[in-house]
Amino acid sequence: MSHFDALAPDYDRLRPAGEGWQELAGRTLAALEGARRLLDVGCGTGRFAVLAAERLGGRVWGVDASDEMLREARSRPGAERVGWRRADAAELPFKPGWFDAVHSHLVLHLVADRAAAVTEIARVLGPGGRVVVGTFAPAPTSSPIVNQAKCTQSCGGIRCSCNQRPTMHADSGERN
Repeated sequence: MSHFDALAPDYDRLRPAGEGWQELAGRTLAALEGARRLLDVGCGTGRFAVLAAERLGGRVWGVDASDEMLREARSRPGAERVGWRRADAAELPFKPGWFDAVHSHLVLHLVADRAAAVTEIARVLGPGGRVVVGTFAPAPTSSPIVNQAKCTQSCGGIRCSCNQRPTMHADSGERN
């Protein structure tokens, strides 16, 4: 059992969707507006994935490495609008270029192989796709996709620009 499997039943109570979460979710949804196929990497209990499915109107998939987090996600009201898959961020079970947007919030700093996760995000993201990542880590990879200071560099085939707020580092990109 993983750490997040044990936390899953109480996760939303322990991390409520307060004003800060609502503000960030709104900014993230605005950055993802028009996405027809969105992947939420490390979706946890599905809070953002369900909200994105409701607000964006496109198809949303949520992936998480924790079976128990996915159990919670599948039981959330509105969960039937989201496709749920168990997967590690470094091994995403989707075709190359399938998504036009990828979201990952407070996940990359927890991934053992961050470079592989970023490479996978780039692999499943189609040309002109957008990426929104929120992380605590100031440099989640050796060639950062979400490092505020170096946000214009390329990583894993994605060129990024960044929003200068520390809670939402990368907000768009395209495959090279």
